[in-house]
Amino acid sequence: MDAEFTEESPVQQQMQQQTEGVIFVDEFDDFAFEEETPDQSDSETEDSAEPVIFASLDAVRSTAFSPDGRKIIAGLRNCTLQLFDAISGTPIGKPFQGHMASVISVAFSPDGKAIVSGSADRTLRLWDLQGNQIGKPFQGHEGGVSSVAFSPDGKAIVSGSSETLRLWDLQGNQIGKPFQGHSGRVNSVAFSPDGKAIVSGSHDNTL
Repeated sequence: MDAEFTEESPVQQQMQQQTEGVIFVDEFDDFAFEEETPDQSDSETEDSAEPVIFASLDAVRSTAFSPDGRKIIAGLRNCTLQLFDAISGTPIGKPFQGHMASVISVAFSPDGKAIVSGSADRTLRLWDLQGNQIGKPFQGHEGGVSSVAFSPDGKAIVSGSSETLRLWDLQGNQIGKPFQGHSGRVNSVAFSPDGKAIVSGSHDNTL
């Protein structure tokens, strides 16, 4: 169920005043999750591992492991991405900067040499592991980009946005026409293992 929009908190207002040219409040802020109270008997009987806290970050929107499991990329609400060492939890390099709104989705290429990000600024961007943008932003969506995924062969990227999906080559050129059919925001996209099909999940409660 969608949560109702609420007024911005003083903290959010202060962040917006201090940062020019970026968007912190966007269409994706309507996600709300109700915390469950853990069952006391379950917590006593089940073993639990201590979590590794990498850093205190600004609203992590999306995360992904590199194919070799040695790195983690995080997409943040403050418009940046940050790469981490998956074992030590230490940041690798500086934040990736370029997006103008929250980074909603991130994914590694199958060879682990590139990262794609989708943002509420309606663009996708391709990056190397040093945080340099590869080519120009992928433009064409009419709404924020809520999900991105590489094809298994690493030669194409699919993205989901408001009611549509789009397929791209690595130069940011659209392949074919937008995929239409959903009546709500496309929240999740994925390729089949053979790369011949794509599945999407939407805010309209359909796959």
